[in-house]
Amino acid sequence: MSNVIRLLFDGDPGIDDAMAIIFALKSDNVKLEGITTVGGNVNLDHTTQNALRILEVAGHPEVPVARGVAKPLLRDLESTGEVHGENGLGNVNLSSPRTKEKPIHAVDLIIKTIMDNPGEITLVPVGPLTNIAVAVVKEPRLKGYVKEVVIMGGAVTVAGNITSEAEFNVYADPEAAKIVFHSGMPITLVG
Repeated sequence: MSNVIRLLFDGDPGIDDAMAIIFALKSDNVKLEGITTVGGNVNLDHTTQNALRILEVAGHPEVPVARGVAKPLLRDLESTGEVHGENGLGNVNLSSPRTKEKPIHAVDLIIKTIMDNPGEITLVPVGPLTNIAVAVVKEPRLKGYVKEVVIMGGAVTVAGNITSEAEFNVYADPEAAKIVFHSGMPITLVG
């Protein structure tokens, strides 16, 4: 059991996040500790409902889901309905989830999960970094407690997917990205 990655997933579940969540759930080497949602590909109501729907379809409604920050720190939300569909899941109509989100804010779930399990939790943000930035500001000790942060974002040596220089997750909330990148947490950036 020691080689199992304990993963806390933070995202804006659209099509790509749905695939990532399903892969994590189906892996024998990953234990999905929870999903925290953020406004990004679509609004926060959709991302939260999508996380719950994905878990139910995959047969894992027991994984906790917590709703996070609805919009970037200093700008308006620019969603990607033209890419992910108006509901974030390619406009596929899945039934309303039976399970409900947890009565805890995503930022607090991130902090609690990491602080209660020092050196054991890999944080995987795959959307705008707003929740992570707020968590770092609220609890600066996270950098010493998180095992690793693996971020889907950035366009360091390639063209971006939203502009010629920018990738969507960093573009959506660059102020949050700056906070996270300068937080001192051990970060792996997957552009």
